[in-house]
Amino acid sequence: MRYVLMLCLLVLSAPSYAFLGFGVDCNSASDCQRKGDRLFEMSAGGSCKKALEYYEEACDEYDSGKGCYDAATCYAFELGSKSKATKYYVKACKNGYSPACVFSQMR
Repeated sequence: MRYVLMLCLLVLSAPSYAFLGFGVDCNSASDCQRKGDRLFEMSAGGSCKKALEYYEEACDEYDSGKGCYDAATCYAFELGSKSKATKYYVKACKNGYSPACVFSQMR
């Protein structure tokens, strides 16, 4: 009984159902961005690993330049994938987020 109660509390208090395999749970670019930022801030030392799904969703599903930029920054500075970083910087620039245009030239 105690384990069932603990599981219920975990599910109800979670900011995302992504850990259950349902993907991200946002319905607009700003919603995805806000949830990604919250996960980033909650992580120890500001880790992108949990927030990245939300940033990618904001970018890929809602064409958010800021979401693309944040996903690119995660790939460039934390996850070490220069090709994915460049892809997202280019997309951010094309979506009107001008700070990304400087980085979109990375090769």
